[in-house]
Amino acid sequence: MIPSGLSLGSFEITPDIILKFVRCKTGTSPPSPGPDGIPQSFLKQFISQLLLPLTELFKYLRHLGHMPSQWKTANITPVFKKGLSSKVSNYTSISLTSIFCKLFKRLIQGKILTYLSDNNLISPHQHGFLTKHSTCCQLLETVNDCSIALRNKHVVDDVYFDFAKAFDTVSRVKLISKLQAYGIDGTLLSIIIDFLTLRKNSDG
Repeated sequence: MIPSGLSLGSFEITPDIILKFVRCKTGTSPPSPGPDGIPQSFLKQFISQLLLPLTELFKYLRHLGHMPSQWKTANITPVFKKGLSSKVSNYTSISLTSIFCKLFKRLIQGKILTYLSDNNLISPHQHGFLTKHSTCCQLLETVNDCSIALRNKHVVDDVYFDFAKAFDTVSRVKLISKLQAYGIDGTLLSIIIDFLTLRKNSDG
């Protein structure tokens, strides 16, 4: 149950916050550039010169409540998962957008996760997409819980769900409704809705 009056309609943008997310590691290898061809290394190398202009740009976008249309264009890259490499179904697609778009999205993601955590709106047993959480941590917690139950001679029932391509088939209408139910509104919600609208790849 969401507490009455609880909401998140905007988010703070300062040079220090932007610098924090620029310095955050996003993976084991540098992400490929988007349609604008600007690599992550450019942002990190010239961040001292870009910091203030980016702060003003992000503040302006927050005020408008939408993103530039160029940021909604992505390079689609196929990534092999498993099985036969000759089968198209064994690949997943990765959308590569502008690094400035990625940085802006990281600010929004960080604010939403902090909001959900601070207000106990996200389960402590949630392991996906959270800092210092992983599938490995989830498995360790599950094994530990099962071990304790068996040691105390309790019955353990495990139920597993495998949703094929779950994140490729998320209903945008339901996603927006879920965000609103959790108190996400204002220009923050407008930005998210705008980013999910009229997306396209760089080939048109």
